[in-house]
Amino acid sequence: MQKFREDSILETTKKLQNMVYKKSEGSGKDKRRHLSQNLKVYPMAENNDASKKEEISPREYQLEMLEAAKEKNIIVCLGTGTGKTFISIKLIEHLAQLDDIRQPFSEGVKRTIFLVNTVPLVFQQADAIESCTSLSVARYCGEMIQMDVKSRSQNDWLEDFKNNHVLVMTAQIYLDLLDSANLKLSQANLLVFDECHRAKKRHEYKRIMDCFANIPEQDHPRILGLTASVLDGKVTRQMIPEKITELESTLRSVCMTASDPNEVEKHGAWPEGIPKEYSLSNDSIDDRSRKVQDQFHSILNSLLAFLKDIKLEIMNACGSEEFCRKALAITKSGVGECLGALNDIGIWAALEVSRMLLDELGISSDNCEIQQLVFQCVSTLYFF
Repeated sequence: MQKFREDSILETTKKLQNMVYKKSEGSGKDKRRHLSQNLKVYPMAENNDASKKEEISPREYQLEMLEAAKEKNIIVCLGTGTGKTFISIKLIEHLAQLDDIRQPFSEGVKRTIFLVNTVPLVFQQADAIESCTSLSVARYCGEMIQMDVKSRSQNDWLEDFKNNHVLVMTAQIYLDLLDSANLKLSQANLLVFDECHRAKKRHEYKRIMDCFANIPEQDHPRILGLTASVLDGKVTRQMIPEKITELESTLRSVCMTASDPNEVEKHGAWPEGIPKEYSLSNDSIDDRSRKVQDQFHSILNSLLAFLKDIKLEIMNACGSEEFCRKALAITKSGVGECLGALNDIGIWAALEVSRMLLDELGISSDNCEIQQLVFQCVSTLYFF
């Protein structure tokens, strides 16, 4: 077990307690101000130099999925690293030619929408599309974008739609575009949902798909879902068919995977397991380690109590109940997972869970101040 200096325990605890309870000091209004309210748009000029585009030979199972996607809406279920994005790019290219999306937007030509959950994925997927096609691509991302989408002029949006064929954006931005009528669902020829297994309950993907009921079927865009797992969360074996049917119904698509799983396994990214020994007995740890474990309990319990205490006030401050509900749910769940790991396995497991929570909060596209606060707390916990 790694040893921790006792003086750092006290110092770190004081820092965390100051962060947890800083809300009670001074004016709450300033402290609840959002860190960023800027919608960032990254349009790219069209590049017609096809000779510079990356040439990739498709694998057999990728061609199989592509041919199926040309015929109907499908959810591509393939493991991490197997090239799901490449399948989506080839479909984008195929429909771009079929629907002639290079023609002027003002003439009623549609645009392709690629939806993601996080800011880094906006750039990752847009870069991939640009590297393999000559289509012009715009990137849209930002924090607290719901206000900026509505305040941005319709002419600004129209200019973006004129100059770009593919629009890669976080799901919330597209939902706000639909709500503000700056872009209609019928103006998309294809919606690509990355990590589409999230399309349930009140997630933005689910709410976007709910909009299909408001327009005639002939105006519906095509759908392509991408996921490494059609299940999101713990389910029993008996529940699997029901959950798959639910996802298919939500996305108006059919789940598909490669007919030859052995071929897919050759290209997937498979994690390497590293066994770690631990003991649930307090008798197996020394006094210093036990003191650290007690401090972890104190920190995490205080943070969880803090999150529960400020729930209503944060909702009023942010102005969006749905936004705050989601932010608080993510943070409370993460802190609860840290506590669970600490109780069930010990300090090392809590440290690893805090690291994963740190990564998740750090890349979230819709952080608000409460998540930034938890980010600071967990950062201090991780480097403790």
